[in-house]
Order: sequence, then structure tokens, then C-alpha cells
Amino acid sequence: MIDASAEGMSLRRLSRWALLVALLFPCAAGAGDAGAAIHVTAPPELEGLAARIEAIDPADLKFLEDLTGAKLDGEIDVELVDENHWLAQSTPEYVAGFARGEEIVLFPARASRYPNSGLDELLRHELAHVLIFRASGGAGVPRWFHEGLATLAATDWSIEDRLILSFGVMTSGDRRLESVEEGFRGDAATIRRSYALSFAFVRELVLDHGPGAPSAILRQLAAGRDFRQAWVSVTGETLYVAETRFWKRRTIWNQWVPIVTSSVFLWALVTLLATWAIGVRRRRDRKVLARWEDEEQAALRSLLNRLPAPDEDDPDEIVH
Repeated sequence: MIDASAEGMSLRRLSRWALLVALLFPCAAGAGDAGAAIHVTAPPELEGLAARIEAIDPADLKFLEDLTGAKLDGEIDVELVDENHWLAQSTPEYVAGFARGEEIVLFPARASRYPNSGLDELLRHELAHVLIFRASGGAGVPRWFHEGLATLAATDWSIEDRLILSFGVMTSGDRRLESVEEGFRGDAATIRRSYALSFAFVRELVLDHGPGAPSAILRQLAAGRDFRQAWVSVTGETLYVAETRFWKRRTIWNQWVPIVTSSVFLWALVTLLATWAIGVRRRRDRKVLARWEDEEQAALRSLLNRLPAPDEDDPDEIVH
């Protein structure tokens, strides 16, 4: 017979140990959770990349769930397409990948094109699109919000983003988000600008209202609200107010000072100055060498002019 009080104490100790293990080793506590099974189809020449994608640890992608509010579970189909495939040849070159509901298509040869810098970033970008679709329940999400959030999920805010945004602000006439939305249907340069502006706007949403704001907006959409209503409900302000504040912050001071004071820009400037100095030094060295050669030639001619002419009657002076 088991003593009830002793049994209760043992259960309490066990629960405490379980809590301690969960706190110290959160990954171990959640190890049994189901993760995404990424199934990749690829031609033979891309099988290495396919294996690399399928080997990704789902735990490394959990931040995508936190950002969007959707679970990255079940099986997700990813197709890698070679540039010789008809699908690649019929898709604009600036498109590196796209998501269709729960399916993803990637063009690895284009993975480094803006706004992504490699295959890992491209995959995260498209996985974010899948999760945005899930979190919103398939509701209509503005393209600028879709792309801005997916870019935020895939990459860090870089000097390239700052430059594209700064030039986009300088050359922008219509500053409405509707214009940014329309830009995704323009040429490559206009699309890059729309990506940068969308990225910056969603990033500012997170900075102003916290990392949970995007997922809260998507939950509102899944509940049946339209986007502008969802925005007001989560942020407490209209989209027009947020839009106006965003453009007011895009001054020369806060746009260009971070660029010119960044380590990347400073190193680029140092490299440029070093290259210029090396070029100046080489041109000066070439001039010095040319002058030395001219002086040597002049000295040699002067020496030859001072030598006595050979006597033609002297047989020892004649060379046969």
C-alpha cells in the first residue's frame, strides 16, 4: 500500500523538477512539438540545394511564427526551378521566387537579387508569405504589407535598403501607400523602391507598436475586418496618420546621417580614398620613371657624342 502523503510529495517534487527542466532547457521541453516538413522537388543539378533546404531545423524558423502569428507545421512544398525551365523563362528576371497559397517556387540562380541576399533569405521570405496567408485566413492583405512583412522576416535593415529608400524618397512624387502598392506592377527599379518603402513602413510599425503588431493585424483580418479597421484596432491610429508620420520622418537628416556614419559607408569611403591614392602614386611613379629613362637616354647620347670617331684607315678600327 502506498502512503498518500508520500505519493503527493513525490508528485510535487516531480512537477518541480519538470518545471525546472522546462525553464533551463526550453528547447528540450518543446522537442516533441510538430514542426514543418519542407518537401523539395528539384532537377538533378539542384539536388544539393534541395538537400540543404530539407535539412533546415524547424526551430531556426520559429521567429517566423512569432512575427506572423501562424504555425509553421504540416508539409510545405518547395519547388526549385532551373533557368532553362519554361517557368523561369516565362517569369520576369527580377522575380526570384513566389508563393501560391501553401506552395513555394524558387529560382536559385536569382536568389541574390534585392530584397534578398541569398537562398536562405529567399526561402525565409517565401515561407513568411505562406504564414501571412495562414494567419490572415486567406483574407485580402495589401501587397505592400505582404512584401514588407516578408522582407522584414527574411533580412536585416541594411545600407542597401537605406540607399534605395533614400533615393526613393527623393524621387517620389506620389507618397501614398496606394502608389507603393502600384509600384509592384512597374519596372524593376520601381519594384525595388516599393520593396524598400514597404520594408521600412512595416519595420516602423514594429518599432512603434511592438513585434506583436503585425500578427495582431493579421488576426483581425482573419476575424473578418478589413485592413484599415484592423490597423486602427491594433495601433490606435488611422493608417493615414501613420503614413503621414512615416513621410515626415524621412528627412535629409535622419535619412542620410545614418548612411554616411555607418561602418559600411566609412569602409567604402576609406577603400575609395585608398584606391584614389594608389592611382595617384602609380601615375606619379610612371612620370618619374619616364623622366629617369629620358635622362638616361640623354646622358647616353651625350657620352656617344663625346667619343672620337673611328679611323677608317686603321684596320684595327674596322669591324667585320
